[in-house]
Amino acid sequence: MPKITLNQGFVDSQATCPPEKARIDFYDDKVVGLSLKVLVSGHKAFYIRYRNERGKLVERKLGNAAAMKLTAENRRDLLEVLEDRHGRRSTIATSQLPIEEWHGVIGDATLADAILDRLVHNAYKINLRGESMRKQQARLTGTGTSE
Repeated sequence: MPKITLNQGFVDSQATCPPEKARIDFYDDKVVGLSLKVLVSGHKAFYIRYRNERGKLVERKLGNAAAMKLTAENRRDLLEVLEDRHGRRSTIATSQLPIEEWHGVIGDATLADAILDRLVHNAYKINLRGESMRKQQARLTGTGTSE
C-alpha cells in the first residue's frame, strides 16, 4: 500500500505495475481515500474510498487517469476564459492542492505560467488548516463521517 503524492508527473511517468502482479494500488498522501489503481496492461484509474452512513467501506471509480488530465485544448480554453475575466470579473477557484503543485497538474509549463499569472495575480488566498468540519461535526453528534 504505497502512499505517494498523486500528481500528474507521477501518474504519467512513474505509476507502473510490476509484471509479476495483476495490479498495484497507490494511495495519495494528502487526500484521504484517493487512490490510483494501475493494471499490468497499463490502464490507470482513480478511485475514492469512504465509509457510508452505515459504516460500510465504499469505493467509487472517479475516472480513467488518461481522461482526467488537462489536454492542450483544455489548457488553451482555461487560459482564454481567465484572459476574458482578468481585470474585469471575479473568479473563484478552490483546490486541496497547493498552488506550488498546479504546474504539474496543468502540464505545459508556458501555459501553466500564463494561467497562474492570471489566476493568482491580485488574488486573495485563504489557506485553511485544521481538522475537517465533517469530522468535528461527527464527533459532536456521534455520527459517522463520509471520509
